[in-house]
Amino acid sequence: MVIISGRRRNTGKLISRVAGMKETYPSLFASLCESATLVSGLCADALVKGDATALGRLMTYSHAVLARAGASNKRLDELVDTCLSLGCLGAKLTGAGGGGSVLAVPPLDPKEARAAAEKLTKKGYETFFTKIPSGGARAWKE
Repeated sequence: MVIISGRRRNTGKLISRVAGMKETYPSLFASLCESATLVSGLCADALVKGDATALGRLMTYSHAVLARAGASNKRLDELVDTCLSLGCLGAKLTGAGGGGSVLAVPPLDPKEARAAAEKLTKKGYETFFTKIPSGGARAWKE
């Protein structure tokens, strides 16, 4: 499920925030980048296996890493938290961050997934469902 935050990102501000984190904490920043690469591989494995629960947990962890690196903002963090409170298996910012959208793994039960989307819509967010193809992840892992 994709949820549009309704906020446009400020690219200059985003780049400045991430660059500031990198400059202030270079070793931590490098470690976050390395862990993001590892998490991406684990996400690909979960996608290929069809393990939505693991994928969701890894996406939420990925969001936390990106947030610490400066790529998120209060609205995106609140949106991820709202998704989790509505039963989503995980959620993370998508794209360049700093605004834009959140990608969430909705509850597995279709009725619960629709209910979560409806609650997000009532909160003023545009939502839509999409399938994530695992073919690209499969090819990448092989």
